[in-house]
Amino acid sequence: MNRFERKDELSNKTYSAAEGSMYGRFIKYTQLDKLCTIEFNRKPLEVNVFIDMTQFLYHLYRFNSVTDPIGILTTMINMPLHYRNYFNRLGIKSNIFIIYSSNASINNYRYVPMYNNKYKGLAESNREVHTIVTHNIELLKTLVPYFPGIYLKIGTVEPTVIAYDIIDKFTRKGLDLPSIFITASDYAFQLPAVLRNVVMMYKRSRREEDKGYVDTSFSVNNSNALFAYILKTKNKNLSVEKYTNLNQSWVSPFMILTGLQCRDIKSLFSYGKALEILQYINASYQVITPESMYNAIVDTNKDKAFLFPKEELELRYCAIDIDFQLKLYREMPESLETSWLKDLEDPVALNDIINTYFQGKNLIDLGML
Repeated sequence: MNRFERKDELSNKTYSAAEGSMYGRFIKYTQLDKLCTIEFNRKPLEVNVFIDMTQFLYHLYRFNSVTDPIGILTTMINMPLHYRNYFNRLGIKSNIFIIYSSNASINNYRYVPMYNNKYKGLAESNREVHTIVTHNIELLKTLVPYFPGIYLKIGTVEPTVIAYDIIDKFTRKGLDLPSIFITASDYAFQLPAVLRNVVMMYKRSRREEDKGYVDTSFSVNNSNALFAYILKTKNKNLSVEKYTNLNQSWVSPFMILTGLQCRDIKSLFSYGKALEILQYINASYQVITPESMYNAIVDTNKDKAFLFPKEELELRYCAIDIDFQLKLYREMPESLETSWLKDLEDPVALNDIINTYFQGKNLIDLGML
């Protein structure tokens, strides 16, 4: 048994399709054991865990209706409790940060009008589910402060950008704890690419004929972010000699050149051509900017350079690049708001909440706190 191994946690219960789908988004303890063993040389004393609740609620929009809205709220609370319980069993203190965003910010679509258009369309066409999600977020906002060490940050920009802002501010204040960002967003590969103290855990499952759905979640860190992103999105394993000089922080420019399917941004170049351009920049310009990217495209495509608009690169950079998006976010009032960072230490009120909302099959196990 390795230092992270523990018995799995989910008991056999009957859920509606929507609830079952949500519980299927939890990373299983056996998989967490593997990922923590990979990412941590020794067991940390304390970790900050960020949950991209926006991404985990996306798939609810494929349901025409939700029969038990409180059941969905139950899964939304059981998700942080699931991870709290995992680290409790290991003797690791955990601070859990749930991030939810409408992810329909002018910070993105004023540069790329079709940014995240598919999701916006789903939310607009499935008003019943969208209303339930919105209402449950408001309930979650009321309830979470009563759960010690669990916090909810609501925003309008990319959840990854919100997490970046929080982690960076904590670090600047000397609170440099290992951070784990749990998501299913391809955009989020940028976070470990720019922050050394962050591990991204990407929730993924694969259906196997004899086993059903198998948890194939994986982790990404500062030393493999670009390779991991290319493997995930292009199904190309680049752990070969000719690519050893690739800087793993180049996730953002690679996205700009090859597109970001999950946000409805089309590819401009094949992955091979994009890597050629990035390597050329590294050799000739050192710094990757929209201008150096354009110059590299011109230098390596002299016969077709006149067909490529420089403005396209600049707009994509502004919409996608996580550092640029962080600067825009920090100009917004919501980035300064701190009232969500509170613990209401009231066990009586917490028990009243449980008795009011979570009875019958919608159970919350306070023992997991």
